[in-house]
Amino acid sequence: MAEGLVLVDSGGGNCSLSNNTEHIRLAPCRGNLHEWHFSVAGPPGSVYEGGIYHGRVILPANYPQTAPRLQMLNPSGRFEVGADICLSATSFHQETWQPVWTVRTLVSALRSHMATPAVEVGGMECSARRRKFLARRSRGFLCRGCGVDHSNFPGRIFRSLPEVGEVSRVPGRGETGGKGNRGGRETGVGVADRAASSGLARLVAVLRRHKVSVLLCFVFWMCFLVLNASSAL
Repeated sequence: MAEGLVLVDSGGGNCSLSNNTEHIRLAPCRGNLHEWHFSVAGPPGSVYEGGIYHGRVILPANYPQTAPRLQMLNPSGRFEVGADICLSATSFHQETWQPVWTVRTLVSALRSHMATPAVEVGGMECSARRRKFLARRSRGFLCRGCGVDHSNFPGRIFRSLPEVGEVSRVPGRGETGGKGNRGGRETGVGVADRAASSGLARLVAVLRRHKVSVLLCFVFWMCFLVLNASSAL
């Protein structure tokens, strides 16, 4: 599958693989011209460097007159998995969409946008350490939808892809494997998320969030005990 990936040129046709860039690969998902899957290398000099991020562009029936939808399908710590992303070149902003923009243009813009603060719909905040952890994890991602396997990319598809350092499993809330997750590939993220959302963690979070209410309840309870003790005497 990976060797057959192609790009869309400005005229809407297919470019050969030799014309692909060093950081973007995309193709129709199993021949469906209205759904294009892409893999993009993380922007250099960022916490995403060395990672490979997979997503899809969903084209409307009247494309290119109407802007497409854009989603990420594997965890990055920057975008929510499976959520529509709000960019000036997506369906959230039909008023700024330009029909001359291509699928490759959109994916390239998304890559550059990864290094910006997460303020848009579909974006998410996450620690730099976790994002580096997810960058390493992304290199073992397999998409169930299109069959692209990121383990084939380093040194073969993305020839200049830098190595990513070892990062221990980082517990924390956030994304799980997403729609493209395959058992054994990204399960560590899901385990960490489940541990972070355990009953004890939820109880601590509630106590912290409602500490004033808890304190009042404690005071009332102590008063009740004192009154009961006084009545008994």
